[in-house]
Amino acid sequence: MKAVVVKGPNQIVIEDRPKPTLQAPTDVIIKASAAGLCGSDLNILSGKRPNTPWDFIIGHEVVGTVEEVGSEVTKIKKGDRVVSAFTQSCQECWYCLRSLSGKCLKGKPYGVGATAGVQSEWARIPLANGSLFKAPEDLPDEEIILMCDVLPTGYTAFKNAWLSLPDSAKNFKDLTCVVVGCGPVGLMGLLSAMEVFKTVYAVDGVQDRLDRAASYGAIPLHLSENPAETVLGATGGRGADAVLEIVGSPAALQLSLDCVRPGGAIGSCGFHYQEITIQGTQIWAKNATFKFGRTSVAEVYDECLVLLKKWSKEGKLKGFVERTSPIEDAAQCYDLFSQCGS
Repeated sequence: MKAVVVKGPNQIVIEDRPKPTLQAPTDVIIKASAAGLCGSDLNILSGKRPNTPWDFIIGHEVVGTVEEVGSEVTKIKKGDRVVSAFTQSCQECWYCLRSLSGKCLKGKPYGVGATAGVQSEWARIPLANGSLFKAPEDLPDEEIILMCDVLPTGYTAFKNAWLSLPDSAKNFKDLTCVVVGCGPVGLMGLLSAMEVFKTVYAVDGVQDRLDRAASYGAIPLHLSENPAETVLGATGGRGADAVLEIVGSPAALQLSLDCVRPGGAIGSCGFHYQEITIQGTQIWAKNATFKFGRTSVAEVYDECLVLLKKWSKEGKLKGFVERTSPIEDAAQCYDLFSQCGS
C-alpha cells in the first residue's frame, strides 16, 4: 500500500509499505477514505519532538471503512464507516476509568514510531472498542474528519476554561474570551466559545485565519497589533474572562497570561515542547486557573458531534478544509502547510 513516511527531519516520501494486519483481538483494519495533516505532524517532521525514531508512517487523523475486525471488538463491524480518535482508549486502565482516556496506559500514539500512523491506504486501529466511532452517513469526510482531533482538542481547551470559571461569573452577560492561535484547532475552540461568550477575540499572525474567524463573528486581532492592550482596553483594564491557548509556545502562553483577567481561566491544548518561564509575581497577582494537557477524545466525542452537526447545518464548515489531495501529493501538502505555520 502507499503510505506517507518520515525518513528524517524534513524528509517525507511516499513509499510502498505492507498492508497492516490484525495484531491483537482488539484491533480493526480500515480502508482509509481521508486522512488529515495536523500541526503536530509538522513539529514531528521538523525534528522539534525529542527522541523521534525515524522511518515511520506519520499521521493520526483518519476516516474510513472497516475491512477486518478482531475477535474482541464488539462496537464496530465490517463495513461500518468510522472515524478514529487520535487517542487510543482501552476503557479498562486507571486513567480510562477516571475519564482521562488521553492518558490511557495501553494506548500508544499514532505516527511517532510507537504505532504506525494513518496517512496510508489502510490503517490498523488498536483498542478499537474505545478508539473508533461510527461516522454519521450524512456528513462528508471533510467534516467528520474534524472529529479525530481538531474539534475535540479545540473544544477541550474551551471546556477546560469554561468549567474553571465560577458559576457566579457565568451569570453575567458580558463574558469575553480570547483565542490565541486560529489554525483549525483554534477555530474549533473559537466556535465553541462563541456558543456561550458574548465577545470572542481571535489572535493570530496569519490574515486568512483572522478573516475566517471574523466571518464567524469574532473580533480579529493581528499579533502585530498588541492584542493584550486591545483586550485590556475593551474590558476596563481587567482582561478576558477566559483565554484559549492553542499554539503551545512560551510566547503564546505569555500572551494568554497578559490577556486573562484576575480570577479568569486559561485552557491550553497547545503541545509545549520548550521550557516555559513565567513570572511568579504575575501568576500570583492573576489568581487565574490554568488547565493544560492532551485531549481525551472519548470523553467529549458526543458533545463535539452535536456541535459538528449544528455548525454543518449552519454552513460554518463550508470550505473549512481548504485542500484535498491524493496521497501521492502528500509531500507538497506538507510544504504548503509549513508555509502558513502550524
